Amino acid sequence: MNELTYGVSGSFGSVISGSDPLDLHDHIAEMHAMTQTTATPISTTAYSATYSLPAGAVYLLFGNYSYYSSANWNMTITLGSSGDTLVLSGPGPTGTVLAGTAFKWTIPLLPGSWKKSVLSHPALPFPPQRMNLPTPASNLEYCSRQ
Repeated sequence: MNELTYGVSGSFGSVISGSDPLDLHDHIAEMHAMTQTTATPISTTAYSATYSLPAGAVYLLFGNYSYYSSANWNMTITLGSSGDTLVLSGPGPTGTVLAGTAFKWTIPLLPGSWKKSVLSHPALPFPPQRMNLPTPASNLEYCSRQ
């Protein structure tokens, strides 16, 4: 089995809407999500696939908070003519200040970032590429369930 790691890094800009109780604006952000090339989606549409990532498969660095996921996260890949999208969503790690917080990180990518086969499994060959997207490029939503 081969492992794939998707990585996103950058910095948080100003708050688009709502509040920022974790005070993440102007701080660095980094995420790594790991999956197997043989993974199968838990749901699909004609243009998207959602994969379940096990606990520990997602690394988060949000401002001063750095953790591995302690529960399953979802990774949804959507193919689009104007661009592909990667969405990672899941709970904050238990036993931390982020416990009880739900996260959803939406990352727009260039069109053709994935081949259509990603809707069945993220098998190789995967065309790794570095993308410098215009600012603001991605969107992080979070809310506390406490």
